Order: sequence, then C-alpha cells, then structure tokens
Amino acid sequence: VVVTMSGATNLIDCSVDIGSLREHSKDAFLRLVDSVPGQRKALAVDPSLLTALGLVVEVQSIREHGVEKIFALGAPRLDTDCTHIIYVLRQDVALTRLIVEHIRQHVQEDRRKEYLACFVPRRSVLCERILEEEGVYGYVSVAGFDLGLVPLDCDLVSLEIDVFRECYLEGDYAQLEHVAHSLATLQHMFGPFNSLQAKGSLSKMVLDLFQKTVDAAPAADRPAPQIGGVILIDRDVDLVTPMCTPLTYEALIAEFFGMQTSHVQLDAEMVPGASKPPSAAPEGAAPSPPPPAQPAKVKTILNSNDDLYKDICDRNFSSVPPLLNAKAHEINATLQERHHAQSVSEIKQFVAKIKPLQTDRRSLEIHTNISSKLTVFCKSEAFNQRLEAEQYLLAGTEARNDYIEDCLIKKVSLVKTLRLLALRSLVKNGLKPKFYQSFARELLQSHGYEHLLTLHALERVGLWKQKRSKNKYPLLRKQLNLIDPKSDDANPSDISFVFSGYAPLSVRLVQAAFQPGWRRLEELLNTLPGPTVLPLPERPQQSAAQQQQQSALQSAAAQGLTTLLYFVGGVTSAEIAALRFVCKQKGKGFHFLIATTKVVTGDELITSLMQPE
Repeated sequence: VVVTMSGATNLIDCSVDIGSLREHSKDAFLRLVDSVPGQRKALAVDPSLLTALGLVVEVQSIREHGVEKIFALGAPRLDTDCTHIIYVLRQDVALTRLIVEHIRQHVQEDRRKEYLACFVPRRSVLCERILEEEGVYGYVSVAGFDLGLVPLDCDLVSLEIDVFRECYLEGDYAQLEHVAHSLATLQHMFGPFNSLQAKGSLSKMVLDLFQKTVDAAPAADRPAPQIGGVILIDRDVDLVTPMCTPLTYEALIAEFFGMQTSHVQLDAEMVPGASKPPSAAPEGAAPSPPPPAQPAKVKTILNSNDDLYKDICDRNFSSVPPLLNAKAHEINATLQERHHAQSVSEIKQFVAKIKPLQTDRRSLEIHTNISSKLTVFCKSEAFNQRLEAEQYLLAGTEARNDYIEDCLIKKVSLVKTLRLLALRSLVKNGLKPKFYQSFARELLQSHGYEHLLTLHALERVGLWKQKRSKNKYPLLRKQLNLIDPKSDDANPSDISFVFSGYAPLSVRLVQAAFQPGWRRLEELLNTLPGPTVLPLPERPQQSAAQQQQQSALQSAAAQGLTTLLYFVGGVTSAEIAALRFVCKQKGKGFHFLIATTKVVTGDELITSLMQPE
C-alpha cells in the first residue's frame, strides 16, 4: 500500500529547543537516503514506524532526495519500477522474512534492484542471520538508524520503543543503551546536567550507561545549559497508575480509540471533509476484488497545534462538554459579526477571521464527535461499575470480589479483567491464596487455558502474585497523600483530578523530589521497587546547614532551567496531564520536559505480556 506521512508538531513556545532534536534526526535520515545512489528510490517502512518517521521528516523532503514512492511494509509482494529499495524497520523477524520474499520475487522475475535494509535503532544480528540463511544476504546492504527522541509536543519527546516486555519479562536490557544514548544526546545539545537522580533498576542501568558514554566522549565546547535537573523513574516503580482507568480527555481517547504517536484512528464520519481513500492495486497487478464494507478510518493527529485540543486535552473529561458548548457559542457569535459589518474596514476585519474560524469550526466538530462517543462510553453501567471497583481498591476500602467474578463469568474483555486483577494484587501486595487460586481457575475456564502463560508473565513482572509479606501500599497512600476524597475535577487544586481522587504515585515522587527532597523520604522510597540514586548535592557527608539549602534540582529550576523527567518503560497520558498541572501550579518560569520510551496505556502494557495468538 502506498502511504503518506504527515503531522509534525509546530514546536513553538518550547522551554527547550527540541526542534533541533527533530532537525538532528531528519538530517541523519536524509543522509541515510543519500547513501543510496541514484534518483529512482522506493522507501518501504515498518508500519509501526510510519507515524514516528512522519513527525521527524516531511514527505516533500524525502522526495527531494530521490524517493519516488513510500510503502507500508507488510504486503507479500513489492511491485515497483524503482531501481533502489530502502527498507526501514524495527528488529522484526517477520518483516525481515518479508524482505527475503521481496528479493526472491525480484530475482525470479529478473528485475534487478539494489536493496538497503535499515534496522531501527541499530543493526540486528538475528535479522542479518536470517538474511544470510535464506541466501539473500549478498543482494542487500545492511545499516542501522537511530531515530532518537521524537517530539510529540512542545514538552513531550518519546523514543517510541517497547521496552516493558523486553526488560521486565524477558530480561533483555539491550534497548537501555538506546535510552542512555538519547540522554547523552540531550546533554550534548542542551548543555551539561547539574543534577541526576533516579528510582528503579532500569533507571540506574541507564545512568550507569550514560556515565560511560559521557566519559568516553571527547572533550568539546559545551553549550550553555538549558536543562538543569534530571529525574529518571522506572515504570515498575508505579504499576498502579497504568492499571487504573484515567479520566482526562486525552487519556480517555487513548483508552477508547487507541492512540499511537499522538495519532488516533477515527471513523471518517467524525472528521469533516474526510472521505474513504480509494484502494489502489499494486503496479502491474490485476485489480483485487473489493474488500467487505467497513467503516472508513481517518488517521488524525492530536497535539498542541490545535488550540482547542491544547485547552481541553489535560482536563478531567467531566468539564470538557461545557467547554465545547461555550466554544460553539463563541464561534457562532463571531459568525454573526458578518451581519453587522458595514464599513470597508469592518468587512476586512471579518474576512481576516474567516480562515482561523474555519479551522476552529473543524476542530470543534471533531472534538464534539469524539466527546459524544466518550460520553456514551463513560455513562455506561459497565464503565461506572469498573470505576467504582477501582476507587474502592485505591482508597483501601474492601472491594467486592463478586464484581471481578462477574467479569470472569460474563467473559468481559480479558485485558480489562486482567488490569483489575493486577490492580487488586498491587494495592493488596498480592492476593490471599484462596482468592489467587479461585481467580486463576475462573479466568482460565472463561478465557482458555492458554492464558496460563499470561498469568505466569504477569507474575514475573509483579502484576499478579500471592500475598507473602506485609502490605506497604497503605503507608505509601498515607505518606504521599495519594487519595483526595474532596478532589474538584472542574477546578482542580491537586493532581488527583486526573483520576477523580487518586494522585499518580509517580507524579507525587516528582513533586517530592523538589520538596522536601528524596533524601528525606529515603526510607519510604526503599519500600518501592529498585534502587534509589540520589543527586550529588544531597549526599550524607554534607553538613546540616547544607542539607537545609536548596537542592541542585530546586536551584536549577529557580534559575529558569528546565527539569527533564525521563520515564523508562512508558508514561501514561494521565501522568503527563498531572505533570503539566504541577508546572502551572509552580508558576511562570518553571518547566518540565517529559521524555519516555513510549506513551502507553494499561491495556498496552497487559497486551504486551500476552502470548501472540
């Protein structure tokens, strides 16, 4: 399928010049394309990379470097008249075998071509071995390409890699080198960091690798620092948050529609002016019969380019419909101005408003349609029963076991049921043997005994276990003030609005890093998984007077330097909304740059642990 790529964020009003990150990756990719001689080039891209690549480099720029067509890698045939084919893919065995089939097809049909297989983020020994064993290694050149941190918004960058399963389940830490390299790139481009702290085993590994990278790098002139403090947090430090149902607008979109790299697939009828794209047969092939009728989908980008979305994305969803209604009245009032414009200057003023008004109307229609779908979803009995069960668990109230049993008997979505079971296990520090065995038995009977492997995977990463020790979650809940029963979702004064009463533990840790500082919470931090790496200024050998002074983290923030928050293993949209709220509370001049391996949902984390069918 021939595809297009688009949707780069307008990186304006950024506290750190992350536009230079995009330019860095763009230049590197275009150099890769230029390394293939000639003008008649085709680009075949791993579908999971298409959107991320589109946020880094424009199609027009790629075409200016000799690429005539861009394909989504996935079809068993690749028919093109281009003489050079550049494959860009992750270290994926199935897609590598597809490249083998393409090369064999072209050799059999005596269509000479040159091939470059470019693996992201680096060359793969396993994939190269497949090319060699299948007898096509001599036809193809192999390279690696580091896409780096992809800017998703002015304060959000992502590597767009899945490390949760690899690190926590399979014990494969190779991707952490990529994370450490991205941290080194940030320091190289934005100046030296003055404070480093981390929580979790993966984050400590990343810091160790980062330090080796920095020590090995040649001395060079460093730019003035734009980033002051750095905080790294592992996903498994707070597994409770992604298991909960988030209630911000963006997070609910991710839950209901699914969101990848700031893009969401919407029904064409929800997007003004969208039409179902015609299905084109490959070059030289007979037209295929039309597929069964299905609702056409339109890939839509959601980021701060859209002023309306920027205003509502991080709000609790309960406050979104009234805001959309107010925006509709505002647009209608502006349209009415045309009836009152009489002089030439008044007419010119109205005409100048037409184009932005059309953009606003289109945005309003999209978000009104999304909001309508979400309203039905959030008013459903199933959604509210689940939400009630979660809030009972989070608050420490004894939840009814029969709700989970009902989910199992009624064969409610396996992923949703596993999330609820995981949440119960996490906040109770495991299940009593009686419940552990009965829940496991009922789940396997309802969904199939092949999911015994799924339960084993959940247990290995700490999402499902029997109770064997004292529950420490009540202490965390109390000391970090995780529950706010008086949360005001419409006019929040605390981050708990993102879950209507529950404050994400990970964000509370970020707040605590500034005040009172992690050293003063060291005993509490030790109850969480993994080691704690404290910033140098807070070492024990400091005097009591020094301990009372501002930490390096606070000092850097006070100087207007941005604080880098790096989530290793993924971050949720609800946590991003909470962190943005913290910035607003701190006031002008206080900035976060949120970096992550990937923006995730609880469903995605659970699914990543399940065996492929």
